[in-house]
Amino acid sequence: MGEEKTSPILKKCLTKAREYAIIELSNKERITKDMKYDFNGKTINIPDAELEKSMKLLGLSKEEAIEMYLEDEGYLENEEVEELTKKAKANKINHEAKADKPRKAVKRERKPDVEKENIIEILANCLKNEGFKAEITNKSKLIEFSVGENHYKLDLVKKRPPKK
Repeated sequence: MGEEKTSPILKKCLTKAREYAIIELSNKERITKDMKYDFNGKTINIPDAELEKSMKLLGLSKEEAIEMYLEDEGYLENEEVEELTKKAKANKINHEAKADKPRKAVKRERKPDVEKENIIEILANCLKNEGFKAEITNKSKLIEFSVGENHYKLDLVKKRPPKK
């Protein structure tokens, strides 16, 4: 087994991490560890839980997990990602969904419902015969009428047949 190749930046981070390792005790029951890494003059806190998760799920070594974290957070440049980003920009690929032209509302023409029109007409005639002032405001849907000083509106709604 040969030595794993690690970048000098990563070696420096690991050295500093060993120097700055801090274990915080809270409530005497829970132990939280955040490794502090000095990277290009910045102190970076990398939660051990994050490192352990990466190591466990992806089968990475600790050095690889640290390097992945630094790349994900934008501290390190990943050549492959940069190359893919350049290709995407060259092809003008955006991660946003934008509509070039606003959509126009489509006005649908409804089929006349003869049955509803007949029911509305019958109800309006009945109201008029009883002496109410009735008016059909929509021939297949609405009747408005008055009783004394009170005004009413009847809205006829056809229900869908039940699903089988």
